[in-house]
Amino acid sequence: MDTLKFQTNINSEEKLAKAALVVDKLEGVAEWTVDVDSLYHLLTVKGVGIDALKVISVLEAAGFTVLQLFEE
Repeated sequence: MDTLKFQTNINSEEKLAKAALVVDKLEGVAEWTVDVDSLYHLLTVKGVGIDALKVISVLEAAGFTVLQLFEE
């Protein structure tokens, strides 16, 4: 299972509900969470064959700011 992490501006329950409308429709996503209380409003997406650019594009189209984070 792949895990991708993104910095976002999903910082409230209202924005979380709006994000759910698009993230839930993404192919390959098994589960996802947003830490709305963290400094980076960390979005973690888990699944198989997840396309990071697709995650970014659908969230940006919905009005969110999204930046993929890479682990070393």
